[in-house]
Amino acid sequence: MNQILGTSTKSGSQQGLEEPRKIMQSTYMQLVLRFLLLTIPNLMVLALVYPGFLQADHQNTIAFMATGKFDEWHSLLWGFFAYPFLYLSGSIAVYGIVQIAIFSLSILYSVHALQSMNIVSNRFAWGLIFFFAVSPTFLMYNELYSSDVVFSALLAPLTVALIKVLVSNGKALSKISFSLPLTILFYIIFELRKNAVLIIIAGFIFMFLLFKKYRKQSFLMFVGCIALILCTSLFNSVILHSAKSPSQEMLAVPVQQIGRAVADGGEIPEDAVKTLEKIRPLQEWGEDYHFDNSDYLKFNNKYPDKEKVTLSSEFISAWIKIGIKNPTSYIRAYIDFMHPYWQLGADRSTTYISTDFLNHDNYTIDSCHGSCRAQYIEQFDRKNTRWQDRLSRADQTIDNLHIPLLTDAVDFIFFNRALPLWIFIFGLIVAIRKKTLKYYFLVSSPLWCILLSLFFFSPVACFRYALQMYYLLPLLVAWLVSISVASNPKTCSIPPKNQLPDTN
Repeated sequence: MNQILGTSTKSGSQQGLEEPRKIMQSTYMQLVLRFLLLTIPNLMVLALVYPGFLQADHQNTIAFMATGKFDEWHSLLWGFFAYPFLYLSGSIAVYGIVQIAIFSLSILYSVHALQSMNIVSNRFAWGLIFFFAVSPTFLMYNELYSSDVVFSALLAPLTVALIKVLVSNGKALSKISFSLPLTILFYIIFELRKNAVLIIIAGFIFMFLLFKKYRKQSFLMFVGCIALILCTSLFNSVILHSAKSPSQEMLAVPVQQIGRAVADGGEIPEDAVKTLEKIRPLQEWGEDYHFDNSDYLKFNNKYPDKEKVTLSSEFISAWIKIGIKNPTSYIRAYIDFMHPYWQLGADRSTTYISTDFLNHDNYTIDSCHGSCRAQYIEQFDRKNTRWQDRLSRADQTIDNLHIPLLTDAVDFIFFNRALPLWIFIFGLIVAIRKKTLKYYFLVSSPLWCILLSLFFFSPVACFRYALQMYYLLPLLVAWLVSISVASNPKTCSIPPKNQLPDTN
């Protein structure tokens, strides 16, 4: 009898162990297949456009580092990370493989996390993976080597992490295994793009206000993030003696408005004229005004001996005084400058997508001053290949074909600068209907914070800046769909009005 019972017990135990083992094997296999689905199409595109594209300004970053200079115009953290792959490896394509891996892992984690939280079904998760794998937006820009693309990809897991904080009623913040990586992620996105400071501020404020039980954890995370940022700034200044990013990057809108006022023949106060002419002759403020690009006014390379555009009290005073005299010019300048961020059918000639993929070899050759490795420079001292040219003009080619649905998809979905804003508005409507507005502002904080930064500081309304939000959009839409179709807040992982679900 004992032998029979023992055999029976052992058999039952084995059956009990086999079930979770099968589940784990199935999950592991799904993750591998999803990773391959995300990675292989991007590697195929990389093979076609070998060795890929190093974005112009980031060429400066690598060239400066190779010659012992450090400039904070673009991310130094990205520069140190990318330098071995771009400069020391022998081919910039090595970094391309690394950037594709970052994209694949970020999306793989994000989709798997949504499925684990029952936000999406297995079928929906596969649909998301497939969309990320074949979307021309990601297939194109994953081959553009820059901190912008890494930043954009990392906003996907950040958005999902905020969803997890919400679903767990803040309990996730009490776990070191979650709070520490989230703190580091906040720090990294700030170091990749400084406009992420708005995301950090908004994210921690909403976590602090919404989850009272875990305010200590939120505060400690915020302090830790700020400490990392300050230590990095101190290291860059004291050890590296890096050149700070010029304040003119914050003055795109003011210089456009001043230029428009002068171009329109508006009244310019005498003391403001004196301020403007320290930078360039007054007439040239109007002549150099281009409605879609502030770089012509921000930089005054024609007059190296004159002052630069800087965030000074004198310049701000001149800007305000001119605005008081020319309010219409200021309003028109802003609308003409920024309208692609809210107008779905805006002129595609100002997307500057092809510019992103041009061979800007001078940014490497001139910046190296003959001091960089010949093997590295040779990768830029040549014309684009046929396939590189095709990729750089792919969106324009499809747009010019005027094929129903295909051209519309390119214009209104895959390469549309206004799409992030309208998805945010759609989310607002859903959140208001579901009475979850404050929770929506937490989850969507990476989206609306970037939108705010673009509305105030974007130097040109090109697609590359809107791209920052594209990698998180499908995940946010998936979450919005889940809460819009669910009748019970708990089943869609949205907290009830008075109490959040205490789940992991």
